[in-house]
Amino acid sequence: MASVCDCANGIANTGTARTSLMTVTRTLIFQPTYDSNGDRNKIDLSDTLDQAYFLARVNDPDPYTRWYPSPEINEVKDTRGDSVKDTSEDGTDFFVQQGVGSVEAGFWGASQQLVGQLKSLRCNDVSAYCVDMVCGNLVGTIGADQDECDPAYLYPIKINKGSVDPVLMKATGKTVQKVMLKFNWNIEEQDENLRVITRESTNYDLRNLRGLLDICSSYSDITVDGFTATLTVKNYGDLLRPVYDQGLETANFTAYNVTQAATAIIDSVTESSDGVYDMLFRFPQTAGDVIRLTPSMNGRDYTLVIANTFQIPLT
Repeated sequence: MASVCDCANGIANTGTARTSLMTVTRTLIFQPTYDSNGDRNKIDLSDTLDQAYFLARVNDPDPYTRWYPSPEINEVKDTRGDSVKDTSEDGTDFFVQQGVGSVEAGFWGASQQLVGQLKSLRCNDVSAYCVDMVCGNLVGTIGADQDECDPAYLYPIKINKGSVDPVLMKATGKTVQKVMLKFNWNIEEQDENLRVITRESTNYDLRNLRGLLDICSSYSDITVDGFTATLTVKNYGDLLRPVYDQGLETANFTAYNVTQAATAIIDSVTESSDGVYDMLFRFPQTAGDVIRLTPSMNGRDYTLVIANTFQIPLT
């Protein structure tokens, strides 16, 4: 349980000065609480925080440090419940702990696929930054372990992962389909430790951030000289008309001959139709060899493509 107060120093001074107030949350940026080394993820305030920095966080190849921005939130409640108190027989209240902070966020017009994506938040210790609606400011916490006069880091706010509960609200005659996400903030998080990095400080509107799309692949017309790759967005579109990953060029692809443990140089790429790429090797490969394709493009996660190797036919 978090510390109630710092009684050793008595009452805190109550003067106020200019500060940036938080407004209604527009986007949540989820991030694993800890990286693969067990260290808490954070923003180092000595870094240059600009558009390049934030885009790099979203496109980070390491899933344990990547940022995962939510879609736009159309309605949100971020409230804290009543504090827990113990009352003596004479009616005197004794404070025990603060109430639980809870969030209800509504994504209007969101797809049913989003429910499954949000359920994955239960799989790891997870935290979140908030991006406010009015200004695109970033809200996080300095935690209780830093020098309040000179904090070095801004942490995402810890979430109680067991409380994460996304629910699909189907359309009715008077309402659109929406996804409602409920969760509680970790009881350790203290409201007084929340801090804001303003849009003016970074010269970037964080409301523009978008999460990555998972891309799938299938292969056809495979020969020693080349192949055709069809790239689609996982789960989106409909079953007969998927959403295609379009606009990639030769520079966006590399290939590796797994059997030979050598690069298979791609000499040319032609997008013959949306998301369908005809590729030619610079040098013929060997029949029977296994090939791994690795695309690269901001805004996409090609993990599934990289895992989906294919074999050059023997005949």
